[in-house]
Amino acid sequence: MTHSPLKFVKRCCPAFFVLLFLFRAAAAQTLPKVLPDTALVPTLELFKAIKRVEAARAVELIKVDGVLNESVWQRNAITDFTQYQPSEGDTATQRTEVWVAYDDAAIYVAARLYDTHPDSISRAFGRRDAGVPADWFRVELDAYHDRRTGFLFLVTPSGSVSDGVIYNDEYDDDSWDGVWSVATKIDDKGWIAEMRIPYSQLRFAKAESYVWGINFTRFIQRRNEFDFFARVGQSESGRASKFAELHGIQNIAPPPRFALIPYLSSSGKFTPAIANDPFRTGQNYGGNIGADLKLGLGSNLTLDATVNPDFGQAEVDPAVVNLSAYEVFYEERRSFFIEGSSIFDFGNGGANDSWNFNWGNPQFFYSRRIGRRPQGSPVHEGFSDIPDGTRILGAAKLSGNVADQWTLGALSAVTASEFARVDSSGTRFSDEVEPLAYYGVVRSQKQFGNGRQALGMMGTATVRDLSNPAFTSQMNRSAFSFGLDGWTFLDSAKMWVVTGYAAGTSVQGSPEDILRLQRSPVRNFQRPDATHVEVDSAATSLGGWVTRWYLNKQQGDWTMNVGLGAVSPGLETNDLGFNTRTDLINGHIAVTYRWFKPDNVFRTKRASVATFRGFDFQGNLLQSGYYAGFNGQLVNWWGGGLNLSVFDQTLDSRQTRGGPLMYLPGGVNLNFFTYSDDRQNIYVETYGSGFRGTSNAWNFEAGVDLTLRPLPQLRVTMGPSFSREYTPVQYVSTVQDAAMTETFGARYVFADLTQTSLVANARVDWAFTPKLTLQLYTQLLFAVGDYANFKELARPSTIDFNVYGEGGSRITPTENG
Repeated sequence: MTHSPLKFVKRCCPAFFVLLFLFRAAAAQTLPKVLPDTALVPTLELFKAIKRVEAARAVELIKVDGVLNESVWQRNAITDFTQYQPSEGDTATQRTEVWVAYDDAAIYVAARLYDTHPDSISRAFGRRDAGVPADWFRVELDAYHDRRTGFLFLVTPSGSVSDGVIYNDEYDDDSWDGVWSVATKIDDKGWIAEMRIPYSQLRFAKAESYVWGINFTRFIQRRNEFDFFARVGQSESGRASKFAELHGIQNIAPPPRFALIPYLSSSGKFTPAIANDPFRTGQNYGGNIGADLKLGLGSNLTLDATVNPDFGQAEVDPAVVNLSAYEVFYEERRSFFIEGSSIFDFGNGGANDSWNFNWGNPQFFYSRRIGRRPQGSPVHEGFSDIPDGTRILGAAKLSGNVADQWTLGALSAVTASEFARVDSSGTRFSDEVEPLAYYGVVRSQKQFGNGRQALGMMGTATVRDLSNPAFTSQMNRSAFSFGLDGWTFLDSAKMWVVTGYAAGTSVQGSPEDILRLQRSPVRNFQRPDATHVEVDSAATSLGGWVTRWYLNKQQGDWTMNVGLGAVSPGLETNDLGFNTRTDLINGHIAVTYRWFKPDNVFRTKRASVATFRGFDFQGNLLQSGYYAGFNGQLVNWWGGGLNLSVFDQTLDSRQTRGGPLMYLPGGVNLNFFTYSDDRQNIYVETYGSGFRGTSNAWNFEAGVDLTLRPLPQLRVTMGPSFSREYTPVQYVSTVQDAAMTETFGARYVFADLTQTSLVANARVDWAFTPKLTLQLYTQLLFAVGDYANFKELARPSTIDFNVYGEGGSRITPTENG
C-alpha cells in the first residue's frame, strides 16, 4: 500500500496553520488586556543597583589571537568583581580586567585574568560543553534585554568552550551551539581570553542605539572560587534580571542569517547471525543523505529546517529491565530537537524550584515520538525485518521573539510510511508497520512588567493516515492538546510567586482504538469496583484535562513550596507527549531552611521537611507520606545528603492492571549520596537507597561513579551499581473465571519476586584538541528474577491471597516448566 506524502501534508498543514493563526489572534486580543507592561514596574531603588558597562567602537581590525595589543583594549578596564563562593560578597582574590568593544559585524570581549600563581592555573580541556575541571571565564549577553533570556559563552585557559542559552531568568541550556571565535594565552601574569561574537548569533531588533544585559563570571578551579561582575546572592533568585547594562553600541544592524549544512553518512551493524533468518546474517550496512537549513527571519526569528535529518550522532539509550506496565522515558538525544527545546517548556516558568511527590507532570511535547520505532506489526508470519525508526521526511522549527517579551516556537514534521520485510517460507512480503503521519507544536508566551507576570499557550496536533485498516485498532487517527500556563510574582522583590498551568486533550479514532485507550494501564476504566469511570465500547473520541499550581517562596534563608494538581481519567498525551498516570488529585507542602555562612564543619547546608497526599477521583487515598532531608558541603569541598521518606498504608488502583483496588502497605525509604572534591584527578560519587515495607517487601541499591583524569585531556568514567529487591505482590496475569465472584469474575495472579541487577557503565572522553575528540560509551547489564509462591487476590481492597499449593489447591508443572 502506498501513499502520497504531498497529498497528506496538504491535508494536515491547514490544521497546523489554523492553530497558529488562532494562537496569534487570541493573544492579540487577550494578552494586552491581562496586564499592561507598566504594571508592577520595578522601583527606581532597584535599578540604582544595576551596574553599567560601556562598549567602545573598534577603530582598527581586532585580531582574535589572545594578544591584547589593539588600542581598544588600552582604555580603562572593568575590575569590580566580587565573590559568589566561597566567601560571598568579598572582593575577588585575583584581579580580573574586562573590556567590551564592537564593530559593524560583531561584539568583542577581552579579559586579562591575573593569577599570582600562574603555574597553578588548571588547564584541562575537553569536548564542547563537557564541563571540564578547569579555570574558566564566561560572558552572558541579554541582547533582547527582556531580563529573562540570553546567551552564554565560556572558555577555559586551554581553549575549550561551552555555550548555551539562558531562559526563565536563571536556567541555562547548553544544547545551543553558536558560531563564534575565541583565543586564549597563558603567560607569567595569568591568562588572557579574547572573544568575537558575531551579531548573527544574537537576537535583537534594529535601533539607533542599544542597551543590552551583560555579565561576566570567572571561576578559579583550585580555590572553587566564583567571581561575578553583577552578583546574585546565594539566597536570592534570578540571573538575567540581575545583569549589568551594556551601553554604547550604536549604528549597527542585525545581519541576515543563513546556513546550509548537507551531510552524507554510512553505518555498519554487526550482530550474531541467526540460522535460516535471511535478515540476520550477522552484518548490515546502510547509508543516508540529507541537509539542514538555518534561516533568520527578521532580527528575532529563526527557521530551522531539515530533510531526512542526520541522527547519526545520537547516543545509544541505556538498557533497562522494565517489569511494569508503563513505558520507559528516554531523554532526547537528537540535535535537531534538542537545540532550542527550552522554548517549548510548558508549565514551569517563574518558579525556580517546583517540588513533586508522586506526581509526574504530563508532557505535551515529547520529541522522541517523532521518528519513533514503528508501532505496528507485520500481518504475515515468518522472519521479519522491521526498521529501527520511522524516517522523518522533513521537519521545520520556528523560534524566537515576535514582539517585546513575546516568544514564539512552532514545529512541524512529517514522517513516512514504514514497511517491514517479511520472509514466509521463502515468499517475501512488504507489510506496512507505521502510517504516514504529521506532527505539529505551537508554543507562545507573553511576559509583562519586566517578567513579573506571564501568560503562555501551547497546542499540539497529531494526524495519521489510517487508510490501512490494520492500523485503525492500534493507534489514534488524530490527537490534539491545548493549554495555558503562566506566573505572577506577588511582591516587587520577586520572593513569592504563583505559577501553574491548565490543559486539555482530545483524541479521535475507531471504537476499537478508543476502547484500547480506555483499557490501557494509564487509565484502566474497566476496574470493576470503580464508580467514577466506565468503559464505553462505542466511543470514537476521548477527552481529558490536567492542571497544576505552585506557590513558592524562593528567596531568603528559608523557602517554601506548595503544589496542588489534578489529572482527569481521560487525559491522553502520548501521541506527541508522555504520560503514564491519570485519575489523580495530588498535593504537597515543603519547607526548606538553608545555611550559606560556613562554620567549622559545613561550607553550606540545607534541611527540608514535607508532607504529601494523593487521591483518585473516587476519593480513594492512594498516596500519603512524609519526607525529611538534609544535605551539605563540608569545608574540604566534599559533601552529601540523607533523605528519609515514610509512607502510610493506602490503596493502589493500578497493581491489578485493571482489576479491583488493592491494599498498599506502608514503609520507610532511606536514600543517601556522597561526593568528593571534583577538582581532584580522582572524583568519586556514591549513592544508595533502601526500602522496608510492612508487608516484608524490601529493596536496596548501591552504586559508585568514579571519574579518573590521568591526563588533562582524558577523562574516564565508570559507574557500577548493584540492586536487589523482594516484593510479595508482583503482578503475573489475569485469568477470567466466573466462579471468582468475590474478585468480580477473574483471578488476579501474583507471585513473590526476588530480582537482582548489576549494571556497569563506562565512558571515555579523549580530547585531542578542543575541537577534536574521541568518545566511547559501553554498558553491561546483568539481571535475574526468581518468581515463587504463586497466588491470587482473595478480596478487593486487601492484600489477602489464596496461595496456590495450599488449602487443598495444587500447582501442576507444564511441559515448558
